[in-house]
Amino acid sequence: MNNTQIQSSLRTFTARAALSGFVLLLSATAMTDALAQSAVGTAEFTRGIATAQRAGSAPRLIGEQAPIYEGDVIRTAERSATVLVMKDGTRIVLRPLSVFQIQTFRDEANNESALMRLFRGGMRAVTGSLSKRNRDAVRLATPVATIGIRGTEFDVRLCDGAECQDDAAKKPSPAGRAGFIRGTVSTRTAGGELRGLAVGEAVYAGDRVVTDSGSLAVLALRDQSRVTLMPNSEFQIKQLDYNPDEPRTGRGVFNLLRGGLRTVTGLLGGRRNAYAMQTPVATIGIRGTGYDLLCQGACEAPGGVQDPNGDGLFASVWQDGPIDFNGENPLYEGQSAFLGNAATPWVSVPGIPLPGDVPLPTETPLPPNVTQPPPPPDAPAGMYVTCNIGNCVVTTDENELSLQAGDASFVGAAGGEVMALDEGPAFLVEDENFQILAAGGSARSLLSDEVSAGGSFECTVAQ
Repeated sequence: MNNTQIQSSLRTFTARAALSGFVLLLSATAMTDALAQSAVGTAEFTRGIATAQRAGSAPRLIGEQAPIYEGDVIRTAERSATVLVMKDGTRIVLRPLSVFQIQTFRDEANNESALMRLFRGGMRAVTGSLSKRNRDAVRLATPVATIGIRGTEFDVRLCDGAECQDDAAKKPSPAGRAGFIRGTVSTRTAGGELRGLAVGEAVYAGDRVVTDSGSLAVLALRDQSRVTLMPNSEFQIKQLDYNPDEPRTGRGVFNLLRGGLRTVTGLLGGRRNAYAMQTPVATIGIRGTGYDLLCQGACEAPGGVQDPNGDGLFASVWQDGPIDFNGENPLYEGQSAFLGNAATPWVSVPGIPLPGDVPLPTETPLPPNVTQPPPPPDAPAGMYVTCNIGNCVVTTDENELSLQAGDASFVGAAGGEVMALDEGPAFLVEDENFQILAAGGSARSLLSDEVSAGGSFECTVAQ
């Protein structure tokens, strides 16, 4: 072959290589475009390690704003979690050691459907517009059941061994339970999660209980004390250390943030310095008593003003006593007082302006189960579902069960009958992975404005 032929061959090879490279580039671009067109959501936030993998492709790490495609299998590593946001606004949190798949996600007109699968681990979902437009469009399949998602917020946890049992043993015992609810009452956990509170549901140290206008709640606490919360109130159980086997030890610290309460103290209240009720204007100390508190306005007046018509704290003792304010100025049974600020002594008043009919906690009958000590933690293998707001209908081949807000259900690892639980297990309800995840330095709650405002939902579970 002469030089001319060699040069001609080289030019031909180069041209063919360039053409092949161009074709490959087009193919890669087309593939990228196809992937982009089929993206159905993003990973809004990832803590630790999470991967996504489509059939026939290598796993890829997903971080903030990473695209999620139809067909992706998503895995979270130990001590890892991720928040997924779908095109319709659905938000999903996957806890550590979870395996989850977006099998299909279609939101075209006349072709609305989504099928997701949870193979392992646990998740919380706050569903978006797709399930609200079409109540039968969105499903979540698990090894033991299929959950029809109908505009809801719900939690699911699959327990296949000792993991849930270990998690249950680590969770604290409830500080108490809701014994009576009238109207709309919710709890905000120490992690920031807001959820509806139903009769019999547990409250924990760190929880804030919030009553709406016209609402009441009676809490039965572990040391046998009871608290009636008035409308428009916010009350926190800051600390409740009480062991019935050692009744002379322990301590209770509470905080009336706004509104009012009527309370009768329990076994901790019989010991000096074992009980403290904090308010914006003073800390109330007691020695085994029943008393009322009501914040008026901001609960504390500026400049030393003691005007019962202005901002301040009303207090009244209706059983035994006394109570004191910051360790001084005791108030005895039958007395009522107004305290505008901590700098001056309280002034006597005829009574406190209760907002309507607020019964004493001792006058409100409570179900027996709310005053009994909590059972030891247990977490047999199976699927746990909690509906946090609204109502759920849980169905298997064996039976159907309707759940109201705050209720929970269980289906065994082999499937079969769906059973009601007295409450959502603490390892699910109090799962810190579901409550708040820090993203970009700011705290993000999973609850949408609509759900936080009490939006309704329904979910069904069918084997």
